Amino acid sequence: MESKSHDFFGYDYSELQLDKDWDPNESEVVEMEMKAGQFVIFLAKCVHGSLPNTSDTKRLGFASRYVSPSVRVYENIDSLSGFGDSISLDYHGSVLVSGEDKYGHNRLHHENLNGFPFPKVDTNGR
Repeated sequence: MESKSHDFFGYDYSELQLDKDWDPNESEVVEMEMKAGQFVIFLAKCVHGSLPNTSDTKRLGFASRYVSPSVRVYENIDSLSGFGDSISLDYHGSVLVSGEDKYGHNRLHHENLNGFPFPKVDTNGR
């Protein structure tokens, strides 16, 4: 497979582009250099990426999806498919990071797969 500048682990994400003719306006591109420990949060529809890591240290990114408990996450499916592969959702679950779940739509995990509990956020400021 020929490598392209937009390849990621061998996948060409430009193939998923809804509008193949879309070309971002370079004058609207914003670059942000992050210091160790800093983070940025994007809306799901914000196109984003990163420049190559030219430092001698490793860089790590997390992808998280925050939704209200009223949202049904992966409703009525047991796997995800794409790029010729399928991923089981057997171990998938949501984590309640704040508040309470009054809906019960999603499988909630209260501890990670190693048995360590997820900390609760005190919404009363205590």
